[in-house]
Amino acid sequence: MKIRKLAISWAFLYGVTAALGFVSRPDKVLSFCMILLSLAFFVPGGLLVYEGVSRRDYKLLKIIRNICLISLSATLVALVLNFLSYEASALTGTVLYWFLILVSAPMVCSQLWIVPLFGWATLLMVCLEKGKKKS
Repeated sequence: MKIRKLAISWAFLYGVTAALGFVSRPDKVLSFCMILLSLAFFVPGGLLVYEGVSRRDYKLLKIIRNICLISLSATLVALVLNFLSYEASALTGTVLYWFLILVSAPMVCSQLWIVPLFGWATLLMVCLEKGKKKS
């Protein structure tokens, strides 16, 4: 049951950070709260990884690994497409930025892009290392 609650809280924090990613000009207080929420986003994920490692639940670690891979890959694609859309219409740029918000919600929400990317990479590397079945 603990894993279920952690997964629900992780999904909830994703929704909150995704919604806040659409705020274009937050004031200082909201900006600070957005940074904190973006950092808090990785707490349930980290606890899920911890549970997976301590229980030797390789299926859970594989799921989290895949989520990390999808998020990091989609973020890379979205960033490249955003840069390539420089001469495209404003609507194209807006849609691509919305896509970026959805695939990497804590990154856009925090406005400190390197920190959430490091969070995703850390979760991924732990899952890759600890998710290996020992024969």
